[in-house]
Amino acid sequence: MNIDDVNHGLSVRDAAYHTVHDYPGGAMALGIRMGVNGMTLSHQVNPNNVGKFHLSIEKATDIQALSQDYRILHSMARELGHVAIKVDQAEEENVLASIADTVKEFSGYLTSVSDAVADSRVTDNELREIDEHLCEMVQQANQLRAVVAHMNDQLKQRVVDLHGKGKAITAKIRKGRG
Repeated sequence: MNIDDVNHGLSVRDAAYHTVHDYPGGAMALGIRMGVNGMTLSHQVNPNNVGKFHLSIEKATDIQALSQDYRILHSMARELGHVAIKVDQAEEENVLASIADTVKEFSGYLTSVSDAVADSRVTDNELREIDEHLCEMVQQANQLRAVVAHMNDQLKQRVVDLHGKGKAITAKIRKGRG
């Protein structure tokens, strides 16, 4: 997960505005997908319009889900002193490759910290680079967790399948068909 420098400091209102207006076709197209009037949606996300029109939490969630643009979420998290990290859903992946990728990201994070503190001071740019590496490392660790969770789900499914087959065989034996 990379922190986009252009959007790094967006307020929630600005993030909502840009999310809606950067959508292909803008507020009109997104409004159609949401089943709302595009002009009303445009007014709801206008950062200068704090009076009559308000963007509800539900609409903000719908906007992000439809646009796959999460600037509103990230701006809210940042304003509240948090970060938002995508929870990955893994399918078939090589667990050893995922471990190696996680170690690589951890190494990149530690290198960025080490480089930044080498001169006993940390600049804004160095701190931003550390934050980027930290986010990438956490994202990759989350991906690794998703890979092993998928393996766990597969094991559970095999156990359920075997249990079901065992019950079927037992039933056949009891009926004298085994």
